[in-house]
Amino acid sequence: MNAEVFRRKWLLWAGAVVLVLLFLALDSNVDRFKLPARESSAVGYLRKIVFEQNKFRSQHGCFASELGELPDVTSRDHDYAYAVMPEAKDETGRVTKYSVTASPASAETKREPDTSRWMKLKPCAPKRSIRPAPVARS
Repeated sequence: MNAEVFRRKWLLWAGAVVLVLLFLALDSNVDRFKLPARESSAVGYLRKIVFEQNKFRSQHGCFASELGELPDVTSRDHDYAYAVMPEAKDETGRVTKYSVTASPASAETKREPDTSRWMKLKPCAPKRSIRPAPVARS
């Protein structure tokens, strides 16, 4: 009877150890590709700028050359500084193509450990690789 109790306890402990190891192996990969909150908000703000630029173009026939020309858009928030750079103008000097960027506004944002993690993705198939999204351009 004593050997039977020992065997059952041993199996119970072995099963618990296997479950803990399995949990640790799976849990370490859960947020591997998670975009940090600060970067996520910057991407959302870049999308807002592109939306406002398209709205501006429908009203004025060209894109805004500065962020100050767009309503409800600022050039800086707590974590990032944003900029619009005209890339092409027509013969009258109106902006026809632009790029918009977001740069860390403070040293704290630059030191965030997860800031560039999303750029280190591995290929998901032998012939196809994942690349960082390009800067929004219109």
